[in-house]
Amino acid sequence: MKSSSMLSRAFFRRPNVRSLGPNMKLVLVAITVGCESNIGTYRPVGLAEDTGLDLNVLADALADLERCGHLVRDQSTGELFLADFFRDNTFRNHRRYIQAQNDLLRVDSILLREKILTAVSQNSGCGLVVKNQQLAWQVEAQVEDKQNEVEEQRNPGAHVSSKHPSTASRSQANRTLKNWEERPSGIETWNAEDVTAAEKLETDYTKDLISAVTQRLIDAGISPLPKRVKRELVTQQRLREIRRKRTEAEAAAQIRLSAPPAMDAAVVARGNQMLERGKRANKLRSEYCTQPPVQPSMHEEELQ
Repeated sequence: MKSSSMLSRAFFRRPNVRSLGPNMKLVLVAITVGCESNIGTYRPVGLAEDTGLDLNVLADALADLERCGHLVRDQSTGELFLADFFRDNTFRNHRRYIQAQNDLLRVDSILLREKILTAVSQNSGCGLVVKNQQLAWQVEAQVEDKQNEVEEQRNPGAHVSSKHPSTASRSQANRTLKNWEERPSGIETWNAEDVTAAEKLETDYTKDLISAVTQRLIDAGISPLPKRVKRELVTQQRLREIRRKRTEAEAAAQIRLSAPPAMDAAVVARGNQMLERGKRANKLRSEYCTQPPVQPSMHEEELQ
């Protein structure tokens, strides 16, 4: 099952989507995002709750989408197929090919299987091809075609059919696929050089970091080869270093703002001196105020 689903940036700008009504757009988006299959099949369970539409309105929207060519439905099995699925999804590594192959085997509808193979053959950029009415990966097909070219050069008069490859081409394709290996850390290797690079990465970095990077690459449809994993790890390490320095700078700035400003020693001494003078003045003032009043003399009384 897919771990995430995304809409293409130009999804709503497509003419066949722009011309749809609001309910049809809502249902199409809900199916596209909610589709967990790697080959675009969907069972509309809980679709009414996801869209918030009435069952009759939902049924009309599904029928309209099927009539416009966005969906293919098999009423006997209840399965749907998104017609543009292989236009928006790519299979760039062997893991994704295996996932698509396994999901194709789970499809009950024979009609939908034929539609899926037709859609794959019409979208050559998705990374899958059809070989003998079965899904195949483009790398395997390229190896087979290359061997056919070599065989034709050796035997100009012989005709080599791509649907029935020679024993040499099949063995070469199988040997190429057998060299593929997925390590416990999630890194994919194809040769001894990849194995050496993967072992070095597993020594230099923790398993959690490598697993997170490989999963991110797989979700993006990119094969987690050692070179790509190393590039992502180095980028993340640089970003962590930048964040650490930024955090330290912000903490230092906060300390400078909260600390009292530094004062010159002469200013401090002058302040202490003025404080002592003020204390003495207050003491003299308090002593003067507590003295008894002076009695007038006899001469002053006579004058009065």
